Amino acid sequence: MFRIAEFLRREKLSLLRRLQSSLKSSVTTSSLSVSRENRIGSERLASLDPFRTHRREQKFAARDNDHREAMKVFLDSLNAALSSSSLQQSEIELGLPTNSLVAETIRTPMNNGKEGKKIGIHPNESFDQTPEVEERTGSNSKIASQNKNVNRLNLLLSRAVRRKNVQKSVTLFEQAVENDQLIEPGLVSKLFFLVSKSDPIAAYENMRYYHLHPDTSETSIDMYRRLCNSVASLDPRQYPQRKMVHFVECLLRDLEEMENDQKAQLLPNLIVSLVRQRSVSIGPYANTLYDYMISNEMEMTPGWLNKLLSSSKYNRQEDLPFHDVLARLISKGFPPHPLTSIPVVHNMFPYTDTQQMRVALQALLDLHASFDEDVDPSSNAAMYEHYKIDRSTLEMISTGAAQKGDPELIMLVWEVLETLGYNPTEHLFENTIVAFACNESALVDAFAAVSAMKEAGFEVSRALIRSVSRAIRSKRWHVTNAFELLTESNQEDLICLENFNIVMSSYAERGDVNDVLRVMQTIRDIDLQPNQDSYAFAMEVLGKDLHRRKSSKDKSLVHKNIEKASSLLASMEEEGVQPSADFVRNYVELLCMGNELNTATELIQDCLATDGMRSVISNKTLYRAAIAHADVGNMDIAKGLAAQTSELIPVLIRKIKSKEQRFLHLKSIR
Repeated sequence: MFRIAEFLRREKLSLLRRLQSSLKSSVTTSSLSVSRENRIGSERLASLDPFRTHRREQKFAARDNDHREAMKVFLDSLNAALSSSSLQQSEIELGLPTNSLVAETIRTPMNNGKEGKKIGIHPNESFDQTPEVEERTGSNSKIASQNKNVNRLNLLLSRAVRRKNVQKSVTLFEQAVENDQLIEPGLVSKLFFLVSKSDPIAAYENMRYYHLHPDTSETSIDMYRRLCNSVASLDPRQYPQRKMVHFVECLLRDLEEMENDQKAQLLPNLIVSLVRQRSVSIGPYANTLYDYMISNEMEMTPGWLNKLLSSSKYNRQEDLPFHDVLARLISKGFPPHPLTSIPVVHNMFPYTDTQQMRVALQALLDLHASFDEDVDPSSNAAMYEHYKIDRSTLEMISTGAAQKGDPELIMLVWEVLETLGYNPTEHLFENTIVAFACNESALVDAFAAVSAMKEAGFEVSRALIRSVSRAIRSKRWHVTNAFELLTESNQEDLICLENFNIVMSSYAERGDVNDVLRVMQTIRDIDLQPNQDSYAFAMEVLGKDLHRRKSSKDKSLVHKNIEKASSLLASMEEEGVQPSADFVRNYVELLCMGNELNTATELIQDCLATDGMRSVISNKTLYRAAIAHADVGNMDIAKGLAAQTSELIPVLIRKIKSKEQRFLHLKSIR
């Protein structure tokens, strides 16, 4: 048995030495062949593409180095095994089991790879292994398996990146992260720049993995710059809103920890990308960053401001203060293109943010003022024509100023109107009057605008008078101040019937009878003749007075107001003023509240029967009279009045029917 064991030991040592010499020669041959292959490949590609040749040489060099290092490690282990005194210890150091020769087939070089003679003993008589050897052998095999998997994964990922297969590259990267496998930083960087074009969220994960790598301690500003640019590719159809918001907030937290010079490089790109991406919920982050740049006095180049202006959209006005961008660009002496600046103003519709509109219009005025005035205006005609805001847009801006009561914006609109050579319109006059009336200190300007509108040949409508009176009626002293401005001031341009009608309408809506009659007398004293609106307001205040005192038991109040109404009718007939539909409606209202239903019905029937008077009986008048008759049980008269309306009024029919059923029910109970 000892001779057999000694024979086996010598045979194994002999085989290991032959393997050592064979590997040494193969390393030399492989190095020469790889060098020759590199040289031949380089010569073939040199004439095609120098950049491609450089990449090919790098590839061959990396493969050659890997091959040499692997062979060197194995030879060192083999030398250590041969130099040891024990064959079993040699096998352990090489990572081989001690009974590897038992019942195994040994292929020697002489048999050319064919199965050789089996050398060994029976398996039942094999050498025993110790537990320590088994544990160490398992650990070595596990490490080797892990290294093999990592190398294979890096190889597959490198191939996918080189072929620009984004989906496969992302899948392999996620697999490596889940298995806690380490990827080379250079490969992660290439993967980042590949993925960032189409998937910025996945690229951000790659960048975080890159910065967590032990070989990369510094932050890559190029990667962050690329990521800021790729934010523009965010699409709500591809990502959930919550995921996009989380991605942007994480990116902003990273930028917050950077130095100011790095922020100055990245924030402009990020703001442009946030404005250009498609998600409405992410766009407002650009506004916050823009304010941060202003507060920290960061540089804003004209080219960058022009990019922001070109990104303006109607439904994305919360993304950026485009009015401020326009003003800053013009103040730097770089007028934007007309196709960029004018749409910025159009996109601010409905123009209810008066502060923005003031800044935008002032910027356009500064732009027109920057044109050379010494040159013949005809030479700048094309320039003026391109930067013109159409008159309808100015009318809509004036509407926004009227709604907000902003006289400063109205003055800017008129200045732009004059600069562009437009004639004012009726709509512009109306908005100007209302905007001035909403400001207590600008009431004189409102009355002046009314006079100017009348002089321009436009009619001051009853609706406009009502709009102005609603703006000043809330406070009695405000109405009184308006009346004193008209009577005590020396400005003759304020004296016109329409301004007095505004004051009368304000008093009438408040129910102040004596004040309305005082204004009526003042109109006659200054040689002005009341018109249909004046008498309609006077009749209205009589009805408002009765309605306000309907709880009073004084019966004489009704007779007094009806007598005053009769005197108004006499004055109208004497002055030749035809009653308007509003006057008749207010008179019928007064008669119904005074229980003069027969008089009201006769008036309606006479007007309906008279040619030319049918138009003064409106559906509101018929509705009020029909309801009054239904309340007292005159159902036939109520139904007859309801049948004379110009169109069917379902609510009137239902109310009459409901009141009729109630009266029949009460009659049956009695």
